[in-house]
Amino acid sequence: MPRILVIDDDAAISELVAVNLEMAGYDVSQAEDGIKGQALALQLQPDLIMLDLMLPRVNRKTRSRAISFYFWYRTS
Repeated sequence: MPRILVIDDDAAISELVAVNLEMAGYDVSQAEDGIKGQALALQLQPDLIMLDLMLPRVNRKTRSRAISFYFWYRTS
């Protein structure tokens, strides 16, 4: 079953997305900020990450590095 990680600081949106994906047959995990999301991405190695681009506590440079590292880690 494909695994999806939803990273969003808005709990209502995150839950709405997660419920709909679960109803469609996906294994869904959620994180409420970028720091926890990054840790979960490395731990769970999801097939897809749905990321809120306006997360607090994570700037664009940090987010870009984390995503690049994840893809490098996942493919090596």
